[in-house]
Amino acid sequence: KKEYYRKAAKLDPAYRAADNNYGPLYFALRKFAPAREEFLRVLRVDPGNPACLLGLGNIALERKDLSKAKRCFASALNSGNNKLFNKAKNQSLLGLAEVEFSLKNFGKAKDLLSRYQRLEPLQPRSYYLAGRIFEKENDFERSATRYKDAIRLGFGGLEPISRLLNISCHLKGRDVIF
Repeated sequence: KKEYYRKAAKLDPAYRAADNNYGPLYFALRKFAPAREEFLRVLRVDPGNPACLLGLGNIALERKDLSKAKRCFASALNSGNNKLFNKAKNQSLLGLAEVEFSLKNFGKAKDLLSRYQRLEPLQPRSYYLAGRIFEKENDFERSATRYKDAIRLGFGGLEPISRLLNISCHLKGRDVIF
């Protein structure tokens, strides 16, 4: 109920935390419909909640609805300054960068990634995405560097390794990769 949520948030502002609903859990389980319902339920009583806007943006991005994802991520970034949601706002930068990459706006995507990496320098996904951008721009040396950074920081899966091997024929020091 709205009134109880507002009372709880008034008594303890930390109640507005990103994980005070099942949306993140459903999203992690790739159950997008119930996740969306959870995020919308919180937004009805807490409009502008950056964590819920981030969640809705991530769902839209997964569904390839880029315009909706862009709106959600931008709204999360523009919501008020609340230290509880710094992480969600930072993640919105990464989400916007992924949208711009998908729209082939590589310059905007690089700017957003640069901002994100200043805030979250140890998050490997941003380096992987930067590697993809440089690869699309045929800047294979910088691409290889970003892929290696992503791998060193723990980016899971074979994707960055596979991409690194694919571009290795364009690199001067390809023996270093092997």
